[in-house]
Amino acid sequence: MKPPANLGAFYYRQFLSKQGQGVYDRLHAQLQRADFSGQVPVAISQPETAASDSFAAFEALREDHPEYFFLGIRLRFFSPYSGQEGLLQYPILYTASQIRQIQHELRKTIFQMVRGTASLSEPEREALTYERIARRLSYVDRKDPSDHTVVGPVLFSSGVCEGYNALLLLCLRRLKIPCIKASGRAADQTAHCWTIAWLQGNPVHCDVTWDTGRDRRSGFRYFNVSDAQLAADHFNFQTEKLPRCITEQYNPYPIP
Repeated sequence: MKPPANLGAFYYRQFLSKQGQGVYDRLHAQLQRADFSGQVPVAISQPETAASDSFAAFEALREDHPEYFFLGIRLRFFSPYSGQEGLLQYPILYTASQIRQIQHELRKTIFQMVRGTASLSEPEREALTYERIARRLSYVDRKDPSDHTVVGPVLFSSGVCEGYNALLLLCLRRLKIPCIKASGRAADQTAHCWTIAWLQGNPVHCDVTWDTGRDRRSGFRYFNVSDAQLAADHFNFQTEKLPRCITEQYNPYPIP
């Protein structure tokens, strides 16, 4: 699979129905305007799937855009008895002022993670940024929504896999490296997520969560690995939505 357009920022949109893509686009445009009203009108072309398409669009948007850290997950869809427009309601987790403050801290954090990389090659830029994130964060689950978004890593230098992945995605995209969120399960069958990045056109897996705290001298076991390498302890990720990761040339520390 060739690298996704727009650095992967609209990757999961392509798997939506036409009606779902319309909801995705309208919601994205609304959030780009900093409209935090928590509701978006839905143009209904297929009434029988309007609710499910709207929910799928919202989830795809959250998968594609970790910068929308303020979106909650409890959704409500209202469909009129007549007419062609419904309403999708969704929670906003922070006030507009808090969102602006967190966005400011996010920009500072991304700058810290990618600074000094402009003169490096693409693999070198990626490696240095990955190492900085791995050393910065600690795995902490405070049972708070911020652990599952970029807010935990930015404000507390901690979080769970979703938070780790959100920061890595945003940093790699700042470096102009295409990347997407990948999901699967760990050996104990708990849900887990990580990143697929395209280095020089080749997709590779990057699980910074499981490399946190590792010293570079001992190596990063989950850095730029192939499907075959990752499958040693990651499961249920080889789906039709994800690219096949074959190359192992960018991982100097392969999984034993």
